[in-house]
Amino acid sequence: MVGKCKWCGKPFTKTHNRQMYCSTYCRKNARREQQAGYSRTYRKKYKGMLPDSTLYGLGSGRLGSHTCYNWRKEYKKIQNEYVFLNIKPKREKLKT
Repeated sequence: MVGKCKWCGKPFTKTHNRQMYCSTYCRKNARREQQAGYSRTYRKKYKGMLPDSTLYGLGSGRLGSHTCYNWRKEYKKIQNEYVFLNIKPKREKLKT
């Protein structure tokens, strides 16, 4: 069976009758866009009803709400979050 990819529009050979995308790349991008649409709809529907802390609180970035017990991984996550938010981290001197 030949099908047309719902994401990129290229024709491809289907391996089963329910296949909609030509590759994993197209499938993942379509799913990402679909989930973003769900989030937009949810925020629009409940705008003003949810407190800002629920929408934009801890975990709204890429850190998550749970501490990583490996301090090197935790430090790396925090440094990446600084870069993501375009914030210059404070350079604290270690007390010896």
